[in-house]
Amino acid sequence: MTKLILLLMLCIWTAGAGAQDMGSGDIDLGSGGYAASISQTGSGHNAVIDQIGASAASVIQQGSSNTATVRQEGGGNTARISQSGSGNEVLADQSGGGNLLTVGQTGSSNRVQATQTGGATATVQQTGGSNLVIVDTLVNGGAIGVTQIGSGATVTATQF
Repeated sequence: MTKLILLLMLCIWTAGAGAQDMGSGDIDLGSGGYAASISQTGSGHNAVIDQIGASAASVIQQGSSNTATVRQEGGGNTARISQSGSGNEVLADQSGGGNLLTVGQTGSSNRVQATQTGGATATVQQTGGSNLVIVDTLVNGGAIGVTQIGSGATVTATQF
């Protein structure tokens, strides 16, 4: 078990290092409670995390054209995304029970589009120009919280 954790940490560190140097990071994890983290500083970032099983994802992007895509399938998934810069965009798809999405964006062209199924909670905070949030929560008792400070703010929230 310790060897598996060390190997996973090495893979994540390597993916994170490549993401910082080349502006792109892609982590695809199979089933089983894994944690994935991508941190990018610079410009032109693209981070993609695919997870199956109870998992945690973290994306931190500082620069200009930040795009984060997180796809999680299974119970107990958590995604935390922080972006600062100008072209911030988050695409999130969480399915399963007990999902949590937390997004913080500071910059100008902020956009969040999320779909959640399960016991879902989405929290989005945007500060900056052309803010847009679209969240579809397909559950009973799901929660959506949005704070927008700036101009051009738009929120579309659907709960079933």
